[in-house]
Amino acid sequence: MTASKTPRSKARVGLKSLMGPRATADQTAGEIFPFDLPSIDLTTGLPTGSQYDDRAIVLITASVVEQALETLLLAKFIPLSDDDERTLFSSDGGALSTFEAKVQLGFALGSYGRRVRIPG
Repeated sequence: MTASKTPRSKARVGLKSLMGPRATADQTAGEIFPFDLPSIDLTTGLPTGSQYDDRAIVLITASVVEQALETLLLAKFIPLSDDDERTLFSSDGGALSTFEAKVQLGFALGSYGRRVRIPG
């Protein structure tokens, strides 16, 4: 399958190139969330600053949630080879390559309730 040259496709390729390796069960929250969250200045009660803005933190957190969904789904599947996982989750047009598809399948498998599922 030839990759599409649409702006959306180019953006997906660019974002995927920025993603690091998937989180593992052995990693701590500090390792999974590498951003330097602001500490609070006790004299003013205000954050002292962070190297990431709100958008970056949201994108990183969404990526971690998506990886957690993949881990949850893989726990329910038969054992898959690395190539099969890549085809299913990461390839362009893979059955579970979108966040919504992962959320919907997790719901269908009974992993969480209706309130978690994306309406649609």
